[in-house]
Amino acid sequence: MVLTDAHYFEEIGPKKLEEIRKLLDENENRSKLEAMKRLLALVSLGKDMSSYFPYVVKNVIGTTFEVKKLVYMFLVYYAEEQSDAALLAVNSFQKDLTHGNQLIRAQALRVMTSIRVGMIAQLQVMAIKQVMRDPSPYVRKAAAIAVIKVFHLDADMTDELVEIVKVLLGDSSTLVIGAAIAAYLEICPNRWDVIHGHYRRLCRVCADCDEWSQSHILRLFARYSRLFFADPNREKPDGPKECGTPNDHAGTAQNSLSEGDLLDLTGTGESDTATKGNNEAEKDALDNNQEGNGSGTSGVADSNSKNTKKSRMKKSQNALDAFYDNDGDDGIVYAQNAVSTPFGSDTPAQFNTASTVRARTEEDMPQDQVLMFKCIEPLLRSRNAGVALEVILLFHHC
Repeated sequence: MVLTDAHYFEEIGPKKLEEIRKLLDENENRSKLEAMKRLLALVSLGKDMSSYFPYVVKNVIGTTFEVKKLVYMFLVYYAEEQSDAALLAVNSFQKDLTHGNQLIRAQALRVMTSIRVGMIAQLQVMAIKQVMRDPSPYVRKAAAIAVIKVFHLDADMTDELVEIVKVLLGDSSTLVIGAAIAAYLEICPNRWDVIHGHYRRLCRVCADCDEWSQSHILRLFARYSRLFFADPNREKPDGPKECGTPNDHAGTAQNSLSEGDLLDLTGTGESDTATKGNNEAEKDALDNNQEGNGSGTSGVADSNSKNTKKSRMKKSQNALDAFYDNDGDDGIVYAQNAVSTPFGSDTPAQFNTASTVRARTEEDMPQDQVLMFKCIEPLLRSRNAGVALEVILLFHHC
């Protein structure tokens, strides 16, 4: 409301409340507009004005756009608890589905589907079908949300509602797609045949949707990936590695040597525990003379192990710096197997910080899964914490 309407929020007495009824019964649209402003102001203050519902519902017929808009706002708020009174104006709601203004069409559908009477469920489905191809995406979004209301009223209408969802999923507007996904997750979350034909387009439009729609789409992607895509972190089919590869054993031996454990490299495989202290002293002396003396198997193994560890740490640090750096300097060393964004950015989406974890590469995954990861990667920078968390969970679990 504008600043000049602030007086509507002041406390009013019984006489003012009685005056509202009189204003609603008058023929002048100016009086009805005044009454509706007072009612909505009281509703916003938390007052129970449901007793005025029969007086308000009569004004749906033959009023101006300004009055009709406020009337529908009031009816949407109280339609569920005043369903019997709302039934009297169902014919008016059906006529307003063809109104010239998109706001009136959407509000009429909302009021009609908010009536919690099972006997008109079929009429509600017919109303949704009438507007699901409306020229306005605002009205089509209202139709998608209305599908959920009808489903909770009468679950026997599921088959007809699924057909409506199929049509709405193919909509060209991102405003409608998010509501259609919400309806799908509510009424038929296991009908994957409905999603298969729209999967790639959902991947491409996800970044253009609003945060509410993105949250639903990402939740759908998480379930879809776990059902229809193989785990990209699975072991390569080179054979079982129950005891590790030879390289793993070599790394273990080198690490053991660097930590001071005594291993017999001469082929006997035995160590004398009685001379453990003498062997440790000999090892320290050998380390001190390593630069001058090129011999010494233990010293060489220790040096190689340290160099390997430093190299791994440096690569991991470079990958982390590349991921968190936003300056885009030319000197950044990006991680290998990085997945580029659909906008041509070189920022890596994934990096491997442990040698025992196999990196996810595009060769290991189906193209549809790669498409999904590329399209949702920019959402990691979303200012909406819920969206960013959904993306992180999807990368973690899929």
